[in-house]
Amino acid sequence: MTDVVLIHSTGQSAAGWDRLIAALEARGVRGHAVDLPNDRPELRADDYARALADRYGDLDRPIVLAHSGSGPLLPAAATALGARRQVWLAAWVPHPSLSFFDDARAHKEEAFEPGWIGRDPTVHDEAAIHFVYHDCDAETQAWALTTRRPFLPEAVYDEPVALEPAIPSTYIVALEDRTIRPGWQRRMALERLGIPPVELAGGHCPNVSRPADLAELLTRLDSTTYWSPRPNVVEGDNGVSVEVLGRTGIRYGERGRSCFVDSEVLAVPAIAVWPSGIRRWDPPHEDEPLTDDDRRRILQNIADAFASQDWGLELIDRGASA
Repeated sequence: MTDVVLIHSTGQSAAGWDRLIAALEARGVRGHAVDLPNDRPELRADDYARALADRYGDLDRPIVLAHSGSGPLLPAAATALGARRQVWLAAWVPHPSLSFFDDARAHKEEAFEPGWIGRDPTVHDEAAIHFVYHDCDAETQAWALTTRRPFLPEAVYDEPVALEPAIPSTYIVALEDRTIRPGWQRRMALERLGIPPVELAGGHCPNVSRPADLAELLTRLDSTTYWSPRPNVVEGDNGVSVEVLGRTGIRYGERGRSCFVDSEVLAVPAIAVWPSGIRRWDPPHEDEPLTDDDRRRILQNIADAFASQDWGLELIDRGASA
């Protein structure tokens, strides 16, 4: 069963995920949400990631989703949890060289609806309803107001946060968002993540206003789509590419990095690939470590790519890495 770890926004508690969790469970997916500490402003992204890993570290390659202002927590959390995918739900994508505070100031007019700036929806009902829950019916609005909780990860916001491009990302734009402009959401997806976004009708909190639609989208995202643009090459919407170079050798790529994989075409037919045949990243990433976890991920991605094309090939693991 697929697991989805849900990181709440800066204005809502874990209870804000309740309706989405129920919608996911109806589709055979388990949702997990917890209140992160809101009385420890000194905590950094790795600290929050460790807290999530302590609680959910036994999950098998979950999807990890962050909402709104908790976007800067996502790369570290996804890494700590061994995520199969990062999902940015109307979330702020960190700039590689700016803190969130500096980034938000530099792009204030582009990023935010003017009336939203300076409003605190955790204490002002009118602001919450107008900017955050405007697409909800009255009953849902009343419930949503009970889920509010302030959360300000100040130390995280005060330093640049590195992305984790090795873990596939999906960005979900909230098309009727009155807080972070939808156009800015699209721009962050394209320019910072290098991916086209997925669009979802509704306001800033589709987990509240459209839980079934969001659950359906997340369920579909769990399946990677592969295609073969030319003979002996397979590409996936998770950023993976696999090219069989001949009787020996595979060129593997994932979101800007690549490596050569020793392989051998067997007579069965099958291609034999083993971890010790994955030695180092290609330039300009040759100084980055290539770990056993990387090797396991690469082997799994190659296996998935082959299986998707029904090539009649079997991937064979010939032992542990050297």
